[in-house]
Amino acid sequence: TKVIHEDDMVRIWNFTLAPGESTAMHRHDYDYHFVVLGEAQHAIYGPDGEYIIDFWSSGVIGFKINGEILEPTVDFITIPRTHAAKNIGNTTYY
Repeated sequence: TKVIHEDDMVRIWNFTLAPGESTAMHRHDYDYHFVVLGEAQHAIYGPDGEYIIDFWSSGVIGFKINGEILEPTVDFITIPRTHAAKNIGNTTYY
């Protein structure tokens, strides 16, 4: 994972998760969108490590901060602002 562009309005990351790889528990402090180039199946875990949902990530997905939750900008569920994700599929997410 690395920042490939940043200015006053936007930060663009190149982010990948190999099969079986997880993010650290993290908190989003800004609204965000991501564009999925390589589809993968993910599991989301809440701040205390509890499993929330698994899903296939594809296309463009965005979230807006509302207190301690992230509200989706597309047809998806709300998730905690603090969470971790794991690639539970057999394809690399990017």
